[in-house]
Amino acid sequence: MPLIRTRERARFLETGPYPQPVQVSERQALMLLCLQNEQRLEAPTDDAPETTFLVLDGEGTVEEGDERHAVERGDVIHVGPGTAK
Repeated sequence: MPLIRTRERARFLETGPYPQPVQVSERQALMLLCLQNEQRLEAPTDDAPETTFLVLDGEGTVEEGDERHAVERGDVIHVGPGTAK
């Protein structure tokens, strides 16, 4: 199992999110996504792999269809394969 030291890899940009692929396959995408206040991330419409998000710090919202979910440090968001992100 690879060890991913997120604090060492964290990079932030004023212009928007900084996504870093950690491991990507047809079935799963593991990404390190560094966002700052008021930044928004939108997945491509053809983003089919299963995706899991872990909120390492801060808080925000996740939109799923017409629903919004508040998220905060320590929360895990799982998006099944083929589901719009």
